[in-house]
Amino acid sequence: MTSLLRLLPVINALPGLHFGWAIEGAIGSSMKIDASYLSPHVNTAARLEAATKQFKSPILMSGDFVARLSESNKTLCRKIDSVFLVGKAESTALFTWDFWTGPNLEANHTLSPLCKLAADAREGAPHVSAYEYCAKFEDGEKVWRAC
Repeated sequence: MTSLLRLLPVINALPGLHFGWAIEGAIGSSMKIDASYLSPHVNTAARLEAATKQFKSPILMSGDFVARLSESNKTLCRKIDSVFLVGKAESTALFTWDFWTGPNLEANHTLSPLCKLAADAREGAPHVSAYEYCAKFEDGEKVWRAC
């Protein structure tokens, strides 16, 4: 099983997260139908996703998204910029998530198994199964809460 997992491609997702409304609709024909989402908020999320490469950040979140997080999760967010996006009159605050990166948090969490797993994965270490990842995540969360 482990050797089969190594044959699967690695997916690097760089999400842009925003909060807002959207209209969902089906577009296509009787042979094929795709879902489409229309909203200025969907456009904002897409622009944030594209900006992850520019900011060299694994995740970007808007201020609207961060405002809706729990207080404990807000402490892990760091504001990195405030930008004017195309088509928006007001600026958008950009945040990143500092769970396993950052000058202060990295020093505090280097013993966390989750952080070690994430660091190893970045250096090309073999990937683990979903079960192993979840077990490491739970162990890391316990260590992090104890800090």
